[in-house]
Amino acid sequence: MHYLRSLTGLRSVAALLVLLHHVAVLRPDIGLLRPAELGYVGVTFFFVLSGFVLTYSWNDAMTARDFYVKRLARIYPLHLATIALMLVIDRGEQPLSAVVANASLVHAWWPQQWMAYSVVGAAWSLSCEAFFYALFPFAIGAVAVVRRPLLQASLLASAVVAIAALTASKTGVGSYFFHLPMVRFSDFLIGILLCLSLRRGWRPPGGVKAMLLVLCGGYSVLSWVQHEQFNGTDRQWFYSAVLALPFGLLIAACAVRDLDGRPFVLATRIWVRLGEWSFALYLVHGPVLSVLRAPLTTSEGTDAVLAILSVLFVSLAAAALLHELVEAPLERAIRRAWTRRRPVRVEPGASAALG
Repeated sequence: MHYLRSLTGLRSVAALLVLLHHVAVLRPDIGLLRPAELGYVGVTFFFVLSGFVLTYSWNDAMTARDFYVKRLARIYPLHLATIALMLVIDRGEQPLSAVVANASLVHAWWPQQWMAYSVVGAAWSLSCEAFFYALFPFAIGAVAVVRRPLLQASLLASAVVAIAALTASKTGVGSYFFHLPMVRFSDFLIGILLCLSLRRGWRPPGGVKAMLLVLCGGYSVLSWVQHEQFNGTDRQWFYSAVLALPFGLLIAACAVRDLDGRPFVLATRIWVRLGEWSFALYLVHGPVLSVLRAPLTTSEGTDAVLAILSVLFVSLAAAALLHELVEAPLERAIRRAWTRRRPVRVEPGASAALG
């Protein structure tokens, strides 16, 4: 199966966007960070990408059990490591209920914001991903028979935008739906449908450049609208829903470029390496911000710039260490252990031949 390097590179951009969003929240006075105020939509990119990539790599020979073990190996070691790191930073002051809910990956189901974003704040999306993974082996079979998946993805995206627009004016509803796994499954499903379309011969019109233009234009408009008119957590799901389909179209366009063997900057070594660190960067930047919060929020002028650069540098360094020392080796170890214990399937009549 062809390795889609550009999609790995894209992951790094999305993770950096989320990081800069949290920096912008702490420093709203810095004008250069204003575009990053909408950076939380990077999580929507990850949800769409997850559905796309899992569909791309799925084959009928894979069992649900194999799939679950691989997904567990992919996210759980690093998730537990960042929980432990945050407990050390907070000196064990996190509520036990929040720690248990986080470790169980169910905390995003709570309507209370303090629970959904507790311990490692960014891990709410892992709670969503765990729900997506649980459904995927069953959903892929049902969705695979859908005719015209591109049309279905467009209709789904439009319906979600309409519903999100209606809830944006209802206090508490939009902010809850933003992190509710059952609601965010629509992003994941859009990724599945677009990948099925690609497998059946569809290609995004205009390629990567056209899709980037659409996405950047939409992002710029929404960023301005959020800052000038409708800045509030109840509208975050609406802004995210608007960009779900453009994210999917860009992902599909980059995948086509990789499959065609055409060079792309995000497929170069440095961006791919940053993409490999992106999951660790996404989780660890919260703990880093907790440690560096004081200098980041109180510094002025040149010191403020240095504080922001320090956050970026320390977050990247911590992500690299966590990837190399925790994420990658433990994922490999779990997969090897599962492969060794997995029973070998023997076809009828094969035992005599083997004997």
